[in-house]
Amino acid sequence: MRLALLIFFMLFAFWACEKNTPPEEVARSYMQALAEFDVEGMVAASCPGLAQDIVAKQADIIFASENGMNLQVQELKYETVEKNKETAIVRMSGIASWNQENEEIDEQLHFVLFEGQWKLCEDFF
Repeated sequence: MRLALLIFFMLFAFWACEKNTPPEEVARSYMQALAEFDVEGMVAASCPGLAQDIVAKQADIIFASENGMNLQVQELKYETVEKNKETAIVRMSGIASWNQENEEIDEQLHFVLFEGQWKLCEDFF
């Protein structure tokens, strides 16, 4: 019986470790939160240091939202180009629209596995 429980818990632990959201999906979530001026969503996708910076800039984010800033990110593509056990790099490319003006984006975003979840660890804007 103990062996069966041990195997069950080992399989559960393996499943839980494999369940984290891929870094390219975290990048997509972060950008969507940015486009929606969703500070909580941006913080959730960020490493602690970047999360602190975002919270510190919260007044600026709210000001931009209330003054008609518009960001469209639907045309962006995300691809994990490098990944190991603790870090990943996601290439974000395509067209972003800032207040109706298109801008070509081609950036590499750096992620770290933090407490079992991929987190964006740089402010690229």
